[in-house]
Amino acid sequence: VGDDFQYETEILPSNSSYRTVSWSSSDDTKVSVTQTGKITALAPGTVTITTVLQNGLNRTITATRDVKVLVPITGFTINEQSITLYGSDPLIDHATIHTTYLPSNYEVDGTLEWTSSDTDVATVVGYEDPNTHAKYAVVTAANEGDITVTARVTHYGQQFTSSVPVHVEILASSYDIKNQGSQDLKRLEIGDEFQYETEILPSNSSYKTASWSSSDGTKVSVT
Repeated sequence: VGDDFQYETEILPSNSSYRTVSWSSSDDTKVSVTQTGKITALAPGTVTITTVLQNGLNRTITATRDVKVLVPITGFTINEQSITLYGSDPLIDHATIHTTYLPSNYEVDGTLEWTSSDTDVATVVGYEDPNTHAKYAVVTAANEGDITVTARVTHYGQQFTSSVPVHVEILASSYDIKNQGSQDLKRLEIGDEFQYETEILPSNSSYKTASWSSSDGTKVSVT
């Protein structure tokens, strides 16, 4: 919609005395045509453009061409309302973002661009299904935080934008005591103290609160 096209004609023989032509459209609400042969797409649909040469002795020569105006995109949205990711777990550290184009029978594609407001927190990559041509993206956790993923469609000079908030937490994949092996026995004399050191992996885990207990607090207490 909005495209222009200029037809070029050929009259034979080139020295013909009759060079006056007229132009018409079968539906000028969809495609208009000037008397110089310039057409303009106005609305989706198929029309026939006719040009007629007045050829003397009340004779005419007619040529026709069919023109289809493709259905444009009028709207675009991300389907998800919000997304939460849990990093370090390969099953839940990513999510698929789905999109909806309006109308559903659109025929002219737009340029789709995906962006993350902070790629240190989560990255986003766009894809297209090779069978259905559906557009989607995969957002993947990197670090704890909150970001916004934005999809922007550029279509005939217009832009349609939709966004979804993404919250990221990083799960701990392991937690252990660093300065005593699991098979080692710590030997202490009464009154001795010892400070355990721990390691949480990955180091950027959102969960760092640990609790301690002793199987017999009358023999060894732990804070």
